Amino acid sequence: MNYAKRVSAVFLPCLLATFCIAALGATSAQAEGNWLLEGTSIKESMGFEGEKDSASYQFLVPKLNLELVFTEFSIDKGVLGTGGEGTEELLFTKGQVYQISPLELMPCGVGNLTFKVKTKLFLHKGKTYDLLSPAENGILTETTYWDEGGGCPLGKKNNVTGSLVLEDPKVGFEEGAVTHLVQQAPAALFPEHAMLFGTNSMTLDGSWTMMLNGKNKGLKWSGIG
Repeated sequence: MNYAKRVSAVFLPCLLATFCIAALGATSAQAEGNWLLEGTSIKESMGFEGEKDSASYQFLVPKLNLELVFTEFSIDKGVLGTGGEGTEELLFTKGQVYQISPLELMPCGVGNLTFKVKTKLFLHKGKTYDLLSPAENGILTETTYWDEGGGCPLGKKNNVTGSLVLEDPKVGFEEGAVTHLVQQAPAALFPEHAMLFGTNSMTLDGSWTMMLNGKNKGLKWSGIG
């Protein structure tokens, strides 16, 4: 009888611990975000593309009084994968360089920006956001410059690192829609996910639309963090 009690005393805590671990695992699995197609979580990747929604895209670096402005935008190799993840390339072209105050065109040519990123849905205060981080080499994109005859003060290259959080300010990622409007979420919400131009914070002013392509073109999609 005493032996049975001793076995129970050892076994029951172990059993409870096992149940707790299993419960925690189930909670984690339920909390994992995912992309949805027509309201159902996807089980295979979906291709997507993007279109410009703004007249221009302004990359602002206030501490350096610097502004990079691009008038064309496109998305290449866009893929939404399972688990709320994905990959894409954002391309900004036809750029110019300005000083912010007083607003003045600088004598610098600027190369196109290609952001090669991986994406991940996450939940913040009940709202779903999309986190973009470098897909390779820890670099979001590389900016390049050249002198256009007026003594451009910028170096030839400057990397943009860090990360970028996107939101759908119109209906939210949670709402099923054929197209989603996308822009940078307020930088103050996620100071730990800032784009960095060298060591200085950079923000993006501009929006674009995203929609599925291929066999899913024209269907409603959404995302849950």
